[in-house]
This record gives sequence, structure tokens and C-alpha cells, in this order.
Amino acid sequence: MFVLWFLAALFHAVAYLRRAPELVLADSHDRLLGVGARRSVVIGSLVLGAALVLAMLPFPSPFALAVGAS
Repeated sequence: MFVLWFLAALFHAVAYLRRAPELVLADSHDRLLGVGARRSVVIGSLVLGAALVLAMLPFPSPFALAVGAS
């Protein structure tokens, strides 16, 4: 079931990859109410995600393979 979900999400992301630059440019030219708030939320979530990644780097991960394991 996970493989089916993963393939659907991958297909969805690839479909929007071509349109992403056009959508970003269109959004930057809009002077509609809420554009600044939406942009701030997106940038803030990216910065927060990067900060969380950096903060979690020193902690061991249960998903990492042990050194020398095959």
C-alpha cells in the first residue's frame, strides 16, 4: 500500500515540476491580498525545517545502518 501511495505522490510532484517556475513567477506578479502572508508562511516553514534538521544532526537516528553492517 505504501508503494502505491509513494508512486502517486511521486507522479503528482513530477507533474508540478514543469509548472512550478511559471506558478512562482505568476505569484510574484500578483498584487492580491494575502500574497505576502502566503510567501512569508512558505519561507518561514522552509527556514524552520532547515533549523530543525541542523538541530537534530547530533542525535543518532534509528534508521541509520550500523558501521560495518551489511
